[in-house]
Amino acid sequence: MAQYRRWRMLTRRSAERRTVLYNKVVTSYHRAKIERAALVRELEPKLPGFRSWRMIFGSPAQCAESEEAGRAAAAKLKVADGELTRLRKLEANHLKELAALGKAEEEKVDDLSKRLERVEQQRLELQQEVTSKSRAIGRTLAVGG
Repeated sequence: MAQYRRWRMLTRRSAERRTVLYNKVVTSYHRAKIERAALVRELEPKLPGFRSWRMIFGSPAQCAESEEAGRAAAAKLKVADGELTRLRKLEANHLKELAALGKAEEEKVDDLSKRLERVEQQRLELQQEVTSKSRAIGRTLAVGG
């Protein structure tokens, strides 16, 4: 039980120290920001082109961010361009395959049409043969009867 209390006490102390350190960091950040703004306000009247230069080019941090954003956009564009090229090749391959399949199916249809014509011709020949044999049988029965 004593170890638990000690652990809880140490945990609380470390949390408190962390909070104090965090607050110090935040305070020093805001102080530095305020001092920087004061320095800029102080230097602007002394340097005639300072304000226009900052308006045109922005701060160095903004320039770096812009350059980084430009590089990131260029990288994304390169990736997108590569993907577009890949998709165009894929589309061309699919169109070739589709054309080949269409040609193969057309050949199958032509082949089936020819086979159907042959079967129809055979059917007509068999029908004529059946008709002629029926007549012959009819004459044989008429003569014999």
